[in-house]
Amino acid sequence: MHTDYPVKYQNVTMYTMNISVVHDYFLAHPPKYAGLTVFFQHEHNLYLSGPKVWGLRRDDPIGKVESILDPAEKYYVRIVNRPRYYYSDVVIEYCKPNIENIVRSEALPPEVIKKIIYAPSLPFVYSNDRDRPLPLMTNFNDNSWDPRRGGLAAQLLTICPEYRNVQGVYRHHELRDLYSSAKLMVNAHQEWFRHSIEEFRVLPALSRGCIIISEDVPLRHCIPYHEYIVWAAFEDLADVTSEVMKHYDDYFEKIHGKDSRLPVLLDEMKNEFADSLTRLLEDDEYFSLRARMKRRGLGVASKVQSTIRYRARRYIRGGEESTA
Repeated sequence: MHTDYPVKYQNVTMYTMNISVVHDYFLAHPPKYAGLTVFFQHEHNLYLSGPKVWGLRRDDPIGKVESILDPAEKYYVRIVNRPRYYYSDVVIEYCKPNIENIVRSEALPPEVIKKIIYAPSLPFVYSNDRDRPLPLMTNFNDNSWDPRRGGLAAQLLTICPEYRNVQGVYRHHELRDLYSSAKLMVNAHQEWFRHSIEEFRVLPALSRGCIIISEDVPLRHCIPYHEYIVWAAFEDLADVTSEVMKHYDDYFEKIHGKDSRLPVLLDEMKNEFADSLTRLLEDDEYFSLRARMKRRGLGVASKVQSTIRYRARRYIRGGEESTA
């Protein structure tokens, strides 16, 4: 995507479902300074620890948010691409619980936290059309090898023979049509230890009239639309899905019916994003810190790159020695 001024998007992938909200903002609001760098963060950061957990780093601290599995355990604060939080001008976050996990833990300094902006994944206009030939779906990547999601898919198939796990659909207009055709969508975490809500999947489907049955998440109250999701523990997802299917009309009326406030809420979420970003871009005090934060971030990045180069040299030398 291009604008009439140099706004640089970083870390945008085909999974980035909140880019249209951000891009529409910059089309309508020329930035205060040219050359803004906008980093899209789309990693889970609410992580539990365990013998088979992968993805945690040595500098990922234990936070203050209690696990939904065991209140005695706290979530780690997993921060991927840490230097970019410093040297990017804006950090676009895809879910509010991730931000709350960072804020409570103080894992980043206040001047960095200040520029983390929540942008909702709302690439589509809201629709609650009732013509929905697909009764039940999931939208997972290949889960045949995955005992967690694969096992859930097998359970859903026994509940509804027309159930489909739709894969390989990434273009926004194709996703819009897919979600518009489905009555129910079930979502579950891929691993037991990653608990951030998967908003890239959940919110776009909700905005097109799906009923979403989602595995429960921590900090649910931080999610603006949490009252419009049907939540369940992982082991209860199949039973809850069966119950919702039996009473589909009642659930649809509550979530997407004529008296639902959901369409207004979704507009409010986009307006809140625009207001938050405007406040940041018009904050003279923040922009006076930009140079210092960039130096700090680049300093961290420089150390990381030096370590990689050093280890690479040692590996090459070791390889030469072992083949001599």
